[in-house]
Amino acid sequence: MRKHCTMSELLAVRDGEGSAWARAHLEECPFCQQEMDMLYGRVAALRALPAHRPPRDRWAAIKAQADPTNLFHRNQNVPPAPVADERA
Repeated sequence: MRKHCTMSELLAVRDGEGSAWARAHLEECPFCQQEMDMLYGRVAALRALPAHRPPRDRWAAIKAQADPTNLFHRNQNVPPAPVADERA
């Protein structure tokens, strides 16, 4: 017999899709109620974070580094990977 709701069950209850057991247990269990409150707090804290966007003036440099056609130039000084001995 299970004692507490799993995080998946808490998330399902939060989304209105939880099982009857999880919903009933959440109404009775102070530990699971505290976990649900902490879950709501985490979600609120994550939503309150500012959107992180790279500065516009750096986009050209970032794009050049991520450009797959530029891989040859970036990897010129990298020695080739060792080849496994096929006889082994």
